[in-house]
Order: sequence, then C-alpha cells, then structure tokens
Amino acid sequence: MKNWIATFFRIVRDDKGQTQGYPIPWAIERPSLYAFLAAYADSPEGLPDSELTLPDEAPPGEGSELRWAPGALDGVLGHHASADDMDTANEVMAALLATLDDPTRHMARLYQLVADGSVLGFIDQLVERLQQRPGLPRARLHALALWLARSSPDRGAVKFALALLGVLDSGSQRELFLTFGQHEEFTLFATIALGHTLAPPERERAWWALARKVRGWGRIHLVERLAENPSPAVQDWLLREGYQNSVMVEYLAYPCAVGGNLLAALSGQDVDDSLLDGAVEMIEALINGGPARDINDYADGTEAVLHLLDHLARRPPRHLGHFLAVEGILDFVRDPNQDWDGLAGHGWAQASRDDIARRAEAIRNDPHWSALVHAGLEQEEERAFWLAAHAGKRLDIDPWDAWYERQRSQRSSAWYQLMQTSDPQRIARVIDLARQQLDLGHIASGPSNALGLGPEYRQHSALDFILQDLGRFPVQGWDLVATGLASPVVRNRHMALKTLAAWGRNQWPADALQLLRRTLDREPEQSVRDRIAELLQPQLVEAPPRDAD
Repeated sequence: MKNWIATFFRIVRDDKGQTQGYPIPWAIERPSLYAFLAAYADSPEGLPDSELTLPDEAPPGEGSELRWAPGALDGVLGHHASADDMDTANEVMAALLATLDDPTRHMARLYQLVADGSVLGFIDQLVERLQQRPGLPRARLHALALWLARSSPDRGAVKFALALLGVLDSGSQRELFLTFGQHEEFTLFATIALGHTLAPPERERAWWALARKVRGWGRIHLVERLAENPSPAVQDWLLREGYQNSVMVEYLAYPCAVGGNLLAALSGQDVDDSLLDGAVEMIEALINGGPARDINDYADGTEAVLHLLDHLARRPPRHLGHFLAVEGILDFVRDPNQDWDGLAGHGWAQASRDDIARRAEAIRNDPHWSALVHAGLEQEEERAFWLAAHAGKRLDIDPWDAWYERQRSQRSSAWYQLMQTSDPQRIARVIDLARQQLDLGHIASGPSNALGLGPEYRQHSALDFILQDLGRFPVQGWDLVATGLASPVVRNRHMALKTLAAWGRNQWPADALQLLRRTLDREPEQSVRDRIAELLQPQLVEAPPRDAD
C-alpha cells in the first residue's frame, strides 16, 4: 500500500513551505515525455529518426487518416491562423486556480482540458490573464508547472507546462527547455520559454544550439528569432545552413537573407562554395515566393541578384542547382504579370531587369551545363538525378528514357514523370511496366472509403499517377482503369472515372458499361456514385438510392 501511495502522489513544496500532493490523472504505467527525451539531451545531433515518434502517439490507423509531422500543426496555426479561444482560456484558468487550491479534487479536470495538445489556441490569453491577476501564488504555480513538465506523458500537458514556466521561471530550467526543444513538437514552446527566461547573449547561444538539432518547424521558429539581431557567427550560419529546413526554404529565405546581411556577404570577393550555394538557394526561394515574405519584400533583391550572377559568371559551371536558379531569375525578370511598378522601389526598373537578363542568359548558355546534365542522368543519387532531369528539360535534353530506366530498375518511383509524354508508344511501355511491377489484383480488393495514406498504399499511389494522365490515350490500359474502379482508395476510383470521361463513350471497351453498372451497385462513396451515374447517362437517368446504413 505504501508503494502504491508513493507512486500515486508526487510531493512538492509550495510557496509556504508546506507539502502538497499531486494526484496523477493518467495511467501510472505511462512514461513521462521528459524521461523519454532526456536520454538525448546531450547529443549534438539531436534526436535520432527512430525516436521522433512520441510515446503518446496514437497507433496508426488503416491508411485513412492524415497525420501531422511533429510540430507541423502548431507551426501552421502559428504562421497562418489567429488563435483567440477565450472561452477555453477562461475554463482552463478556473480549473488551474482551483487545482492550486485543492489538487486532489480538481487536477483531473485541469489535466483533461490541457492534455490533448491543442494548447496554442488559448495559451496566450491564459498567460496574459495570469500575469494580470493580483496575488497569484507564483511559487505554487511554478511547482505545479514543473511537475507537469517532468511527469506528464501527454504532449498537451507538457506544452501547457512549458508555457507557464516560460513566464514564471528565472532561468533555472534552461536544460529542461533544451531537452524538450530538441523534439519538433515542443520546439516552439521551448523557444519562447528560453526567450523569456534568458538574457540576450545566453539566449542566442541556447537558441542556436537548439536550431542545429532540429530541421522542420522547430528550425523555422528558432531561425526567425535568431535572425532578428544575430551575432556575426550566427549571421554566417544563417547564410550557409540556417535557411535550410525540411518544410520549405521559402519560410526562412527572407529572414536569413536580411538577418544574415546577404548583400554584404555577396559584395565581397571572398565568397566560398558554401556561401554561394546558400545565396543561390535563398534567392531562388525568394523569387519562387510562397507562404512567407519574398522578393517583393526584399529591399536588397536587385543588388543581391546582380552580385550573385557576377560570382556565378566568374566560375565554371559545377552544380545544376545553380543552373535552375539562373533559369528562375530569367523567368522572373521576363514575367509580364509581376507588379513591376510596385517592385520598382526595390530597384527592379526595366533597365535593371534587362541587365540581369543579359547576365543570366550568358551564364545559362555555357555549353558545360549540357555535359553536367548528361552526367547527372547517370547518377544513382536521387537529388543529383532529379536536378539533371529538370535542367535537361530546360536545355531540350529529353530525360524520359532515364526516368524509364530508373523505374524499370525500381531505383525511383517515376510514374508521374513517365506519363508526361504525348507519345502513345511510350505510354504503351509504361502500361506494360505497370503490369509487371504493380500487383493489380491486390489493388483491386474492392471499394471502401480509404484515403490511401501511408506506405501500405504505395502501389495505389502509383496507379493514381498513371490514371490521372491516361485519359489522353483512349483505350490504352483498360485493365488499369478497371483496377482503379475496384480499388479501396477513393481517389483511384475518381481517377479511373476521369479517364473514362476523357476517352468518351464511343471509345470505351465493350464491357465498360456493364462494369460501371456493377461498380455502382457496390460503391460506398456518394461522390463516386454520382460520377458513375453521370457517365451512365442516358442509360441511367439517376443513381439508384443507397441502402440505409
């Protein structure tokens, strides 16, 4: 009994020196997330890929649910949505204050409110109200938050605790914040907590150490803050590595170019390969535009591009990524749909654009690029081959046979690229290869409402890539269309029907109408039923009603 009680209660001291017991509102055998992550706290490389799945992750479903990458939901909401859930903030506030007074009675309710992970929607309002509350028992609140952070097995409760510690702590929990911050799910909360509790020099060191351990949304959150007032060492890192992330370079190209002072770096003569590569990727991302500030916001854009082209012109071609960036610059300055009047304030006058186009054209016309493309099409490494294939298209070097060989040897999944042709003979080769490499019987297991997510649906995805362009080639691959109609993946069935619609009824195989009628009888998805009914007109005026579930 004593052991059970010791497990059930964690004893801490409140601000009056009295002991306070916290009843555990979760199953005792569940491991704390802090203990799970603490084993890697001293690793300079961060978490291994094998440990990115947290213990509280729900078991995978049957491929019919969309899962967010670690930190992605909070990242998207933080960048592209406003959170103002005052009702939840009020409810959590009441539960929190009640728990501070009587944890035995109220802990379970508080934990229920914060454990599910949707903390970002209310935490700012809650913290603001707590800071404005007179007589707040800060020591007791700090103790409760620290206990939750160290003990909780649920990510929402940890985020809640980190947010509280970020405004209550005086810097004593630096290592705890760094431990959680190495996992992308918690990096945002750890970053803010470190920002509130550490003085500027130590704060930058902590943020920078953490930024080198994460690659996704965590890197984005950290670099956006590091770029605001970086030291010279961090500036250099921003331009060479900091902008890189696994979400989109476009999120960090602007803050890194500005915070790292890209223009000054390119203005000098000492531009090594690492700096040049970084400049190329950032300029390309700024021109691509996207979900963050881009070339339209970058005041140094014209000068930076001119300096970049000067450095590229002085060096022999060595990287096809540079070629594609130059192509992107050319497309940009020649695009009549850009707001050139608005961009004129940043130096993009017609004369500057003409000068940039002339320099870029001279670089892209270097004959050595073609040799790099041919060499790249022989490469095993996926990225090198991809760059060669895309650069080849810009140089009128057809990469189709190289894509076919990679798919034939199953070194790449190239179904989409193989369908980008107008040659019926090539399509016949693709269809024959699909019959060899896809288990059509397995795919045609019968219709259901599956979204087709996850590795177990890899073959269904391959069929999608084929079907979405097969409509341009009437009658070819009818067996693949029939397979798509019997797939459990809804998108496969839609793509098969799209193909039949594009073919036109006068070119359908003789058994197509009968197969469509049978498909309609067993189709569970109403949108697919409606589409089948349209294709069956005038033989069927309206789809028969579905049986009631």
